[in-house]
Amino acid sequence: MKSKILLFILALCLCIPAAIGLAGCKGNQNSKSQDESKYYVVTIHSAENSSLQIKEGEVIPLQAEPSVSGMRFDGWFANEECTIEYDFATPVTKNTEIWAKFTKLYTVSFVRKDGDAVASSVEVEEGATVARPDNPSFSLIIFDNWYVDASMSALYDFSSPVTSNLTIYANFYEDNLTLYEYENYVAVTGCYSSAQSVVIPAVYNGKPVTNIGNNAFGGCSSLISIEIPTCVTSIGDNAFLNCFELTKIEIPAGVISIGEGAFDGCRSLTDIEIPAGVTIIGRDAFRGCSSLVSINIPEGVTSIGGDAFRGCSSLTNINIPANVISIGDEAFNICDSLTEMYIQSSIIAEGLDSTGDGGYMFFYVSEIYIRSDIISIGHYVVTHYHQDGIKTVNGVEYNKYVLND
Repeated sequence: MKSKILLFILALCLCIPAAIGLAGCKGNQNSKSQDESKYYVVTIHSAENSSLQIKEGEVIPLQAEPSVSGMRFDGWFANEECTIEYDFATPVTKNTEIWAKFTKLYTVSFVRKDGDAVASSVEVEEGATVARPDNPSFSLIIFDNWYVDASMSALYDFSSPVTSNLTIYANFYEDNLTLYEYENYVAVTGCYSSAQSVVIPAVYNGKPVTNIGNNAFGGCSSLISIEIPTCVTSIGDNAFLNCFELTKIEIPAGVISIGEGAFDGCRSLTDIEIPAGVTIIGRDAFRGCSSLVSINIPEGVTSIGGDAFRGCSSLTNINIPANVISIGDEAFNICDSLTEMYIQSSIIAEGLDSTGDGGYMFFYVSEIYIRSDIISIGHYVVTHYHQDGIKTVNGVEYNKYVLND
């Protein structure tokens, strides 16, 4: 009996280490299995490239949308050309790359000449076209068209691709004007008679406004101020006839023609500059401008029409340039304050007769100054004036003639 017990104890001692050994082997196998799990590298191409490791069979976590100024994010893709969308439900079984797709956007703004917005700005894909917005509507002004710049130099082409941030300008003109569109230019043909202030647009429907037509502002007796664009080249007959309240007007340098009666009856007009390109001052052009104190007749003028300055009772002096060859009847008649007349034209000096285009161009100006190199002088001066010395003005020497008592 004792021997059986000893054998049992011996067998037990041998089994326990074996069991422990087997358990240890199994644990080592499990550990080894865990250590050998496969991981793959996922490379993310975006605004800032990054990478992460994903265990085999697992999926890539859905990535946050990247933000890049001036770009629109369009999703994640499985190829560099961004033509195949990446499926985030796909298990990872190899090293993987995904790409963020971006589209370049440009901002297109719609404004007036002063920069104020007239429509909401929009974002447009690079190379796409921008849709033409609805015509803006405001009181007292009428929408003309959309232009490429604030000077309204050219119409905007809504079929052209957008390749940069862009500002498109809306042009307006006042609703008190009437415009007439010709093939290559536009003319102002009318205005509400009650208008007090007018701004003539430089362009209309992509064409320059070059003409102020006959009688365009005739009878606008309340008109106080007007702005004329530099592109205007012609002012028609009676264009501002009887604009009684008009005090000042700036005629653009490009104007070459001032029609008959253009400013007739503008009795509040105190100052006006005739552009250098004007060659003819039409009949009655400034008749009745009784507040006009001074006026400069450009060197290029060749003809002054009859009654051109008749009734300019505040005019104190006048200079007749050398190129003037014709002055109409009573051109300076009833210029009660006209005390000095400077004549540089030999033709006019010789034609100062008692009748016709000479004598009746003015009546009894106190002093007449005739350029000293002009020898032949008309009968009118000889009869009613006497020579009283020499006067030099701006380097030019004049013989002075004084009206007889």
